[in-house]
Amino acid sequence: DVTANIQLLLNYLFASYPQKIIVLSYNHDRDCATVSELQDLPPNFVVLQYNTSRPTPSDLLLPFWNVSTNPPGEEIQPEYLAGFIGNDRTPLRRQLRDAVKDEPGFFWSDERMPQDEYLKLMRKFRYCLCPRGGGLASYRQYEAIQCLRPPVIFADDTALPFPEVKWNTFSIRASETYVDNIGVIISAMN
Repeated sequence: DVTANIQLLLNYLFASYPQKIIVLSYNHDRDCATVSELQDLPPNFVVLQYNTSRPTPSDLLLPFWNVSTNPPGEEIQPEYLAGFIGNDRTPLRRQLRDAVKDEPGFFWSDERMPQDEYLKLMRKFRYCLCPRGGGLASYRQYEAIQCLRPPVIFADDTALPFPEVKWNTFSIRASETYVDNIGVIISAMN
């Protein structure tokens, strides 16, 4: 039982290291707000948080960054209004795919490609479509930022990292309810 194992581990850490700061990380595909064992932790516990709808005082919200932080290279002029590169295995992503795949100015691909090719193609978008994946968010929004392209984030319940950052100055949060409404999506980008 995963829940029992988490509680056993937390009890052991608390008993063994009551004066030490204990840093935990949890699965990025599950909303940590649903993991009761991680909700009321002692003050010496910190949870590196990539995916939560309700941050707790123990949470340290961080971006789920899985790419090189080196600059993406030469400047590339956008060829598309917006695009997405990634899997479309979730219902939300399939809805978005069906809404934009035949629209002029939009690009959609579920083809896997090398990282440098992927980032170069992403820089051909004026905006990067970032629907949540299996969890509450998508690391694609951080890749878009790395490529200096505003992410259009479809992730209603996710708490974005660094709450002091004014996300609305360089990104768009679009409600998941409008993921299949091309008019609303274009209006949000304009």
